[in-house]
Amino acid sequence: MLNSKYAVLVAGLIALTSCGQPALPLIQPGGSVTTTFEQTHVITTESANSDMTTAAAPSAVTTVTLPLVINSNFASSIFGVETTFITNTELSLLKQSGASWVRRNALLWSSIEPTQGARNWASMANLEQDMITASANGLQMILIVRSTPYWAQKNPISPAGPSCGAVDVGKFSAYGAFLQDAVARYSVAPYNVKFWEIGNEVDVDPSYFPAPEQDSIFGCMGDKNDPYYGGGHYGKMLKAVYPLIKAANADAQVLTAGLLLDHSLAHVNATLCPVGTPGSYDMACFFEGMLQTAGNTGFDGVSFHAYDYYAGAVGKYLNGNWNSAWNTTGPVIIQKSRFLKQFLQAYGIKNKYLINSETALLCGRCATVDPQAQATKARYMAQTYAVAMAEGIRAQVYYDLQGSWNQSHLYSPGSTDPHTAYRVAQHELAGSTYLGDDLSYPGVKIVMARKGSHTVKVMWSTDGQPHTVNLPAVPQTVTDYLGNVIAPSTTISVSLEPVFVE
Repeated sequence: MLNSKYAVLVAGLIALTSCGQPALPLIQPGGSVTTTFEQTHVITTESANSDMTTAAAPSAVTTVTLPLVINSNFASSIFGVETTFITNTELSLLKQSGASWVRRNALLWSSIEPTQGARNWASMANLEQDMITASANGLQMILIVRSTPYWAQKNPISPAGPSCGAVDVGKFSAYGAFLQDAVARYSVAPYNVKFWEIGNEVDVDPSYFPAPEQDSIFGCMGDKNDPYYGGGHYGKMLKAVYPLIKAANADAQVLTAGLLLDHSLAHVNATLCPVGTPGSYDMACFFEGMLQTAGNTGFDGVSFHAYDYYAGAVGKYLNGNWNSAWNTTGPVIIQKSRFLKQFLQAYGIKNKYLINSETALLCGRCATVDPQAQATKARYMAQTYAVAMAEGIRAQVYYDLQGSWNQSHLYSPGSTDPHTAYRVAQHELAGSTYLGDDLSYPGVKIVMARKGSHTVKVMWSTDGQPHTVNLPAVPQTVTDYLGNVIAPSTTISVSLEPVFVE
């Protein structure tokens, strides 16, 4: 999540400008509808060993298939929400939403172990109760672990200074020991945490913060003077702590820190790292640097963040950094997930999965609740979860449940439409399997999924114009994105408002 101060620094990069054509190719996924369903994308390949310590740069382009990773730890659907606490109020809203995942920030190393070797688990009493509540109510928690104690920091400022910096290489073993104890403690009843996110938006350079003494919810491990933005150091840390986490619980799932991936158009257009010059290297290179050093043995899944921005009119949004928009590529998760898959394949990293641990439609200019922005957010719910399913994302967490940051909240006092639309999308898509996109109608996005014995189609206009889709038979049900019933017919009117056809 971008806080308001950091958002000011990148405001120019997300300005409402015209967007070009898709930077990464939009290839039609294919494959059989089985537990080994595969998706085809254009990616870059190289010949380095898949478990290398440092990999060679990719050199050739080809078309490959990326198999779906099967893991019994995954929740029953991809629908998730982040919340600050899980009191009775939040739990009631989570149940209303139908979410299967909940993300919680955070297990704080600096609070638990301010002095090396002395652990104060009692400092996490409130978080522990949230873990218990989530588990007891069937919610799969993604737990962020962050906040580096002063004694373990690579670049310490002062004991009272920020705790968001990188871990010193000499303290990797201490961090590993802490994580091993944390996993041993919290991966079993009554907590049952299985997904461990090692940091939050670590690809942020700490110099972006206005005062060196200010702490942050960011990971602060980015380095704009490093050609790979500090990713190599982070990858080495992952590789060092991964076996210790697995020693505590072999079923524990190690996720990379949710990558902000707020990055330049030059890199989206497939320019290989490094991009830029010392002092202004590209944040996107962090991921490539991480892969070079972590290899295939430092993590189980890649966590990343994908935000779109309200573009001033109902149904319209964009992400200028990624050259994506409502009428070109669709939700930015498509661009970001394909970028990540591209580099995973390029470095021979196999059997990994993607989790979008923060997603939302943001309105930075909205001082109060904007009805048009909220209406756009409601339409966005069906779109972003449909394409997340299509891209093989294993969980997508909406940020957040009630917070008012950039008007992102799922439950807003000014509009019921966003959470209604989330619940409708969850009802229609949870437990379904992606079949493919119907490309028969230019200007219309049609995502098809199998749910039980039925086929569900999610349709919306991608050019802002009304369209008519002809069906071979009268469908069983047709509903709009808010759950309103539409009379079934062999002709479906499609606009910017998504419809579900079953």
